[in-house]
Amino acid sequence: METADAMPLAGHKDSSSHTVSWRVVTLASLGGALEYYDFIVFAIFARDISTTFFPSTDQFVALIATYSLFAASYLMRPLGGIVIAYFVDAYGRKPAFIWSLVVMSTSTIAMGLTPSYASLGQIATMLFILFRLSQSACFGGEFGTAVTYVVEMAPRRPGTACGILFCLLGVGIVLATGANAVIHVALPTQTALIYGWRIAFIFGGLLGIAGFYVRGSLEESPAFADVSPSAGRPSIKEIWTSHLPHLVTAFAISAPTGAANGMILAFLPMYLTTICRIPTATASGLMLLAAIAMAIGCLFFGWLADRTSWIGLHRLGCFVLLCSAWPVLAMLANGSNPVYPILWLSLSAGIVNGCVGQLIADLFPTRFRAMGVTTSYNLSAAIFQGLTPLVATLLLRQFKSPVAPAIWVAAVAIFAVVAGAGYRRLGGSLSHLR
Repeated sequence: METADAMPLAGHKDSSSHTVSWRVVTLASLGGALEYYDFIVFAIFARDISTTFFPSTDQFVALIATYSLFAASYLMRPLGGIVIAYFVDAYGRKPAFIWSLVVMSTSTIAMGLTPSYASLGQIATMLFILFRLSQSACFGGEFGTAVTYVVEMAPRRPGTACGILFCLLGVGIVLATGANAVIHVALPTQTALIYGWRIAFIFGGLLGIAGFYVRGSLEESPAFADVSPSAGRPSIKEIWTSHLPHLVTAFAISAPTGAANGMILAFLPMYLTTICRIPTATASGLMLLAAIAMAIGCLFFGWLADRTSWIGLHRLGCFVLLCSAWPVLAMLANGSNPVYPILWLSLSAGIVNGCVGQLIADLFPTRFRAMGVTTSYNLSAAIFQGLTPLVATLLLRQFKSPVAPAIWVAAVAIFAVVAGAGYRRLGGSLSHLR
């Protein structure tokens, strides 16, 4: 509904309460930054992990095995996410917000301490997979809970709130890519290959534990507190039976976010070093630049969406991604200055990322908003973000063309516009919070 995109309405809390809400939004998003670091660092160090746990004489086979685990971990996200989201909708936003971070951070530290395949053989690989899947199950509840919380704490500016959230999630990505850059600059190549990714994992896990204290100071969402007890506990079955069209629409709207993030954060590190033959240290710097550009883009376009049209800006972002993926990959493969195509693709991703949170939250009522957002986003991420590195690598191998992965990004952008066309008819629930 276009009314959901309009300027703020009167009747919200006084200015002092409004200020407290922005402080809380920022604290909630900062905790998400630490959690996002833990998850994304896996993709950034994919090549080193493949050497450690999936040894093979064929580099592509090892990478495909690693990216298959990356994809499998995304399949765990909907399972863990829906369980966490149920408790969020039934018992409050804050408790699950805190403990999912602790479990995920502990799993991240365990991953960094797992012995290599050369030391324990298949047992090491199985332990690493177990810790990764545990990490993913907890991360599955992070996005939906965070989006639900921030839009309810800042109902007059949900786009800006989600922009802050995504920007600070981007800070987590910056920390991960920055850790990668520092490690490859500070350590000799062979030492970085063996120990660099472990240092990054353990550091991230410790940051996540620190986030426990950040989130401990958060207050409960007023919107949740206002839900009438007579409405009863929400159920997973209910949201599938009563809001299936809303879930499908949210799934489609989330698709380009998944494909763009998967391409930039998980696939490009390998693409730059393996296909473009860019030195690892240089590629790490480029990924840091991409993360910063995405974070700034999320904040700006989230702010802009509140002043224009959420769905209109999202569709513009889909069109930009559709037109950009092919020339960006061509410029990188042809040896052009990589800074400009990396910036262009990252800012293009910032457009859809700056709109997606408030759009999908707007499709579900407070009573099961966390379950709706979590289910739709995680299912979409499992397919469009989790599979992107694997699909892109297979497209490279199949077509023997460095621009072949652009086919996937373009297809996802078209799908999002077509399948997400029902938003104007189904959205509008956030307007009731103002």
